[in-house]
Amino acid sequence: MIRRTIARGTTIVTAVVASLGLATTVALAGDNNHNGQVDYGDTGTAVWCAQHVVHSYAGISVGSSGEDSDFGSATRQGVRNYQSRNSLGIDGQVGPLTGHNMREFVNQLHHQAIQDHDNALVQDTLHWLNICPSAASVFN
Repeated sequence: MIRRTIARGTTIVTAVVASLGLATTVALAGDNNHNGQVDYGDTGTAVWCAQHVVHSYAGISVGSSGEDSDFGSATRQGVRNYQSRNSLGIDGQVGPLTGHNMREFVNQLHHQAIQDHDNALVQDTLHWLNICPSAASVFN
């Protein structure tokens, strides 16, 4: 019985380690933004992640198109406003400092939502935390 338990535990640990390796591979493959930042002209999930933080969580406009996964001039201005509000360097790009700040902000919101029993926000922030760090390394 002990051997089975150890064997099962080993299998579980192996599966977890294997899945972590796969997640790292996916994260690196998904990090297709230019020069380690998300900025004007980019499209895709990483852009949506930045737009979602700026618009849905910080309440700053990203333009009339909303969270459309297209980093245009309105998103750039929204990112500048977010950077200003958070005492970050203001360049309108989501680089490592802004991206890390965004992740920390979402993480804080997530924990607050858990404490407040705000299930909708818990699910929304959990979704962000599950996909965005894999979409671009700036969110790590």
